[in-house]
Amino acid sequence: MSESQVWFITGAGSNFGVTLIRAALAAGHRVVATARKLSSLSLESSDSLLLVELDVTQQTHIDAAFEAAIARFGHIDVVVNKAGTSLLGEVEAVPEEDARHFFEVQFWGPVAVSKAALKVFRETKPAGARRCIINVSSATAALAPPLHAFHAASKAALETLTLSLNRELPKEWNIRAFNVEIGGFESKPALVRVLPQPPAYAAAAPGIVSMFRTNIATNGPPPGIGDVNKMARSMLDLARPDAGKLPVLITLGSDAWMLARTVQQRGLEELQGEEARARSTDRDGTDPAVVEQMVGHISMLL
Repeated sequence: MSESQVWFITGAGSNFGVTLIRAALAAGHRVVATARKLSSLSLESSDSLLLVELDVTQQTHIDAAFEAAIARFGHIDVVVNKAGTSLLGEVEAVPEEDARHFFEVQFWGPVAVSKAALKVFRETKPAGARRCIINVSSATAALAPPLHAFHAASKAALETLTLSLNRELPKEWNIRAFNVEIGGFESKPALVRVLPQPPAYAAAAPGIVSMFRTNIATNGPPPGIGDVNKMARSMLDLARPDAGKLPVLITLGSDAWMLARTVQQRGLEELQGEEARARSTDRDGTDPAVVEQMVGHISMLL
């Protein structure tokens, strides 16, 4: 059995959240499970499990949740930002209040939780002890499918922040931040709220987006191919003290991996086709070797 850790999980009321909690407890870890409404958690508190009500959009809730965690377990090793929201519709269909809510829950909430976690990590664990922040994302961050614009944008923003944060953290702290893109795993996904289509879009000739909208509004998301129990165990492995060096972007589920690969390959192909246009806008006489050297220096930060 690996070293016992303390896990702090937001959005723990989801199927994945509950599965992760049970996997962590079965592995001998202790867990602080948080949810906006504790009634969504089909679990009971125990010596190893602390249930805390937490709305990640409220800083006072975040502070109180971390204080309760420290009071019970003394420290925290792993923080998982899983809190999320869902709503589908064209950019013009989503009211500003709902669009901003995506970012409050899926970007600013995890940012506030992560900042609180970093402070706790530094103050409650010996220097050099491995600690992790795991930000749960999805392939929509890169894929940016229709009707998912604000969900995708908030996830993409958090993924970019995680990359930068990971590069800022001093190595001697031994604190890592990860993006974990999870593929589908629900055999019968719940129906997702789909907003009415704006009249101008409805009047246009039906296309693939209209077909996608009709299908998802009627049948819900397609069944996933992932095994949620395997995914949870894999996430536990990311935080093992002996996990070694890992990439900042982790994919769970072959669908998530293939989508990420496809998006990056297509992006690279398009970028290569833009080289001539990019170079044509340099100052006259620019030496390509000098540009390569400059970019090489900047790349050392990656």
